Amino acid sequence: GTTASFNAATGYDLATGLGSVNAANMVADWGNVTFASSTVTLTSPTAASSPFTHGSPVTFSGTVTGSTPTGDVAIETSSTEPGQQAQTTFPLTNGVFNFPIGYLPGGTYDVWARYSGDTKNAASTSSPVQITVNPENSTLLFQAFMYNSSGNPVNVSGQSITYGQQVYVDATPYGTNYYNTCVNVTSPPSTCKPQTAATGTVTFSDSSSALNTALVNPEGTAEYVTPALTVGSHSRTANYSGDHSYTSSTGS
Repeated sequence: GTTASFNAATGYDLATGLGSVNAANMVADWGNVTFASSTVTLTSPTAASSPFTHGSPVTFSGTVTGSTPTGDVAIETSSTEPGQQAQTTFPLTNGVFNFPIGYLPGGTYDVWARYSGDTKNAASTSSPVQITVNPENSTLLFQAFMYNSSGNPVNVSGQSITYGQQVYVDATPYGTNYYNTCVNVTSPPSTCKPQTAATGTVTFSDSSSALNTALVNPEGTAEYVTPALTVGSHSRTANYSGDHSYTSSTGS
């Protein structure tokens, strides 16, 4: 009873965005809609220019031929890393695209360009090119914290806490260059963009005794909620397994 309702009407309708369709005309003319053929050529990267190191910019360039093609070209991959099959889209300028990508996932896989088409040109896809992206060094952001009475996290590293209080530990792997430039700084520069989220596992230990191995979640963080700690001192560590994009690393 709170959502506004609209009655359909002849002609353009603001609610649906559609007008009245003459179904007979639509069916009769459906086969008369044609598009000029188009061709996408991916000139860079090439297999000869591979391998790359994860985090390094890779230039994707090429051309689209057709009837004065406009629109966008999408860069796609056959990577099996979660959420990495579609990378980005580039606008065409006079049938040409030329842009860098600095967040390709690690591994060996195919890349290609897919033209979306426009009002005159049909869609098309370039031939795939196999590339290899080697993992970069990683740094593990490792934190131990608890929540205060206001529900805010409080860092407990090096602090004394009362027996029975619940402690959270989490670990987030970053590329070392990204960590030093965009994470471990007071004011990250505006050039910092989200990086490829790490995958794999993190093993949490207490004084060298393994406590739990947690999966890195889609946001790139592994977390473990500690049961009540025994009285005394505790030394927590975290060991990241590494993946196709990042090498293994340790948080002390």
